Amino acid sequence: MEDPADFDRKIHEIEVLNKIFECGGVIINGNFFDVSEEIVSTPLVDLLVEAKKLPEIVILLKVEADNFIKRNFNSKVIEDEYHSKMEELR
Repeated sequence: MEDPADFDRKIHEIEVLNKIFECGGVIINGNFFDVSEEIVSTPLVDLLVEAKKLPEIVILLKVEADNFIKRNFNSKVIEDEYHSKMEELR
């Protein structure tokens, strides 16, 4: 489905961003920068500037995937739950 001829995607993205920020504090995943242009045409930094929604604070976290998984997922609990569900299905 095509957008109407008078549809301005950039203005629409700014309006959507403003609606999101109306709810209060927002945490933005840094991977947002890798979103394809088909989904969001305006880069995040430009959207924030043009929506007049510059962050009050920026925290950059860097963690390797393996360390994140070790710290946040209890493999034993997940495996036990899986085995329990499999037993129920038998």
